[in-house]
Amino acid sequence: MMVCFRIPAALLVLMLTRGAAVAQTEQAPSVDPSIGRVEVTLELPKDVPYVGEMIILKMRTTIRGDVALDEIRQPPFTNFNWQQLGRDKPIRVMADGFNVPGYERDIAIFPQQAGRLIIDPFVRHVTMIVGANQRVQADFASKPVFVDVQRYEGISKAADWWLPAKAVTIKETWSPRPDAIEPGKVGRRTVTLEAEGTTADRLPPPPVMHVPGVITFTGPATRETILTTDGPIARATYQWDVRPVSNSPAKLPAIRVAWFDIAERRMRDVAIGEQWVSYLGAAGVHRHADPSLFGSFVASGPLMAGAGGLLWALGVAGLLTSAGRGRPWFLDKPLALRALNKGARAGDAMVMKAALMDMARSDADRWRHVETDPRVAAQLADFDRSLFGGKEATSLALKPLAADVNRLWLAYTAPASTKTNALAQIDGDVPRHRRVDQTRS
Repeated sequence: MMVCFRIPAALLVLMLTRGAAVAQTEQAPSVDPSIGRVEVTLELPKDVPYVGEMIILKMRTTIRGDVALDEIRQPPFTNFNWQQLGRDKPIRVMADGFNVPGYERDIAIFPQQAGRLIIDPFVRHVTMIVGANQRVQADFASKPVFVDVQRYEGISKAADWWLPAKAVTIKETWSPRPDAIEPGKVGRRTVTLEAEGTTADRLPPPPVMHVPGVITFTGPATRETILTTDGPIARATYQWDVRPVSNSPAKLPAIRVAWFDIAERRMRDVAIGEQWVSYLGAAGVHRHADPSLFGSFVASGPLMAGAGGLLWALGVAGLLTSAGRGRPWFLDKPLALRALNKGARAGDAMVMKAALMDMARSDADRWRHVETDPRVAAQLADFDRSLFGGKEATSLALKPLAADVNRLWLAYTAPASTKTNALAQIDGDVPRHRRVDQTRS
């Protein structure tokens, strides 16, 4: 005899659902936490780093398994500036006897305040393939890292810009040369500052160029950060347009940049020396010889000996040919006269005008002898009318004017002194052959 029991449909569905849930729970795949690693290390200096000093952070991660989706969740770097140094680099390491793939990430971090700072964990969020092609999500995190940072006040001067770096260089270029600016035009000065181990935003602002004797127009400063495997390189380019206010040379001050050497742990500086600026052909221009060329010339004994003999011969010849005038010929030819001749050869009337003005200021009597000559006076009048009266300067006969000025300038002889002794009317005339010895009492 068979006995049948009827089970309500609702109860049967509930029993089947619970059984399936229990079976699924028992078969759910899991991820062993030991198969994945995320490690963070810091390359610190030999003492406590300063605020703004570069620290290299290295993040390395490996996972022993099949990864379908991968994401690195980077911490916010509170109290740090940071710059990733290139792309992640793939690596393979031995872990627990397995050849495990992974990758590394290099980041330059710059602490922004002193004290003990914390770097929160890096988290690697992955979707892994386990079991019978099942996908499971997992997170692997690094440990938090602490770094102590000290203040830089006291190691540098209060007026100095704080610039910690591996190396710093500074250089300048001119277009044209600072002593060859055409009258009425400007010369462009470009200064380039480079610092290894920092970013461009930490480079100082352009130096101030307001000095007497020149007008400066500050151009835009450009900044860029170049990424390398050893850290960033910062570059800033500063520009000025410089124009002298007169024919007299003016001196620009030296540019000095103080910086902290993070390798030697001490303050250093780089500088560009003082620079003279003038119009082309201006008198009294200070020129600096190329040290490399000068050193090669000095190191050559035969060249030095030959140059010395040539200078001696020229000196003797100058003294002999000037015996009738009472002074050597090279003392009668100032820099302004040389500039006049140079301007005439180049066809540059403005350079000649500046040279003529310098000659008039340097020796008024000699210049009066030149400009009162009828021929030169007519040439000078035509010269000024052509420059300032609307004619083209290229129509001037510059070389004949320069030749006549040279001839009269060098031929001038200062008149003998005609001053009389103020005591002659009281003491009477003193015979010429009588010698008065004033050294005896």
